[in-house]
Amino acid sequence: MADIGGDDDVAMRVEWVDRIHRGDGEAEARFVQAYLPGIRVLVRKHCRPNDPALEDLVQDVLVRMLLHLRGGEVRDPVALPSYVRSLVANIVTSEYRRRARRDQQDRSLAVDVLTDPDNPENAAERSIRVSQVARLLGELSVARDREILIRHYVHDEHQSETCNQLGIDQNLYRRVLHRARERVSAVADRDGMRLN
Repeated sequence: MADIGGDDDVAMRVEWVDRIHRGDGEAEARFVQAYLPGIRVLVRKHCRPNDPALEDLVQDVLVRMLLHLRGGEVRDPVALPSYVRSLVANIVTSEYRRRARRDQQDRSLAVDVLTDPDNPENAAERSIRVSQVARLLGELSVARDREILIRHYVHDEHQSETCNQLGIDQNLYRRVLHRARERVSAVADRDGMRLN
């Protein structure tokens, strides 16, 4: 198994932590290059086999780690590999807990919210469209994709509330939403549907 940080030594860790905290982009790039393979292995180890969100989780760990380093939250550079291991475990565990809580609610929530009982003239068309949207959301393999799409487009929920509820870093919100839109569009394209 690839070790976290590869062959970095303690002096290098101390230097990276200090330089990243001071805003050095080159140090960040070197940190990512050294730690990415080990983070990917750890995330894969904590994930279910063939989890389609693996790379998203790897990116979440990297971004969160860099934010912690920039913010000076890593006080002991010697313990940097342990800090990364703990962060991986926390992020992956949180993701699976959220999925477990929301998995059964997603389909019924989408159908219930999208149905407008006050407009009977379009009820049949709306019912068909709601079924199509619910089916598309149900085909998404990542529960977080369904959740963020429903919260953003159906509930018109504010970004900060969604980030708080889903445990998404504010800096990642647009990226996560964009990836969810791409995935639902790919499912719609595959099924010959047009999303407006």
